[in-house]
Amino acid sequence: MVTRQRQIEDNIEHLAWSPDGRYLVSDEFAAGVNVWDVTNLRRVFIWQGHFDSDSNAVTWSPDARYVASGGFDDVQVWRPGNNGE
Repeated sequence: MVTRQRQIEDNIEHLAWSPDGRYLVSDEFAAGVNVWDVTNLRRVFIWQGHFDSDSNAVTWSPDARYVASGGFDDVQVWRPGNNGE
């Protein structure tokens, strides 16, 4: 198996695979929550909604339509690729 590696400059703290295995959501210190398309190793969406704290957890909804990210004082649910709405 041949794999490619991509350097990510920020510290990844949490990861979650989408149910279909095509996307990976990462919680990166000081860089928000990022959604990656693993078929081409490209970032497809950035969510920077946790203003008072960093995100402490990330997960996908079972249908992969939403991502939830939890900060120290809140949980935000958003839809990647749709301006977060």
